[in-house]
Amino acid sequence: SISLPLESDSHSDLEEAQDETPQSYSCQVGDVRVVIYALAPWTGPERRTKSHDTMVGFAVDNLDEILEKLDQLNVKVVLPKEQTSSGQRAVVLDPDGRPVELSQSLTE
Repeated sequence: SISLPLESDSHSDLEEAQDETPQSYSCQVGDVRVVIYALAPWTGPERRTKSHDTMVGFAVDNLDEILEKLDQLNVKVVLPKEQTSSGQRAVVLDPDGRPVELSQSLTE
């Protein structure tokens, strides 16, 4: 078991109604940002796949480059690249059909 100092995140940068925004908790561990989402409130196909109730996310240096490489590998994009107040993000499916968020901050 591991212990992480998770804190509740605010989603004020999202345009969707707050009641549709999933609760998430995050913390910084060295160079890695750990974020855990509770996806149950999101029911749209672009937001939720199968019955998974968590999502892994990765911060990347160049989201366009990563998405181009994933497209060449026929990886399914379930949420196309979108702009947020903190940068850009997209959601793809891993080989098991689980959603994976890729994000690039404005400072990168």
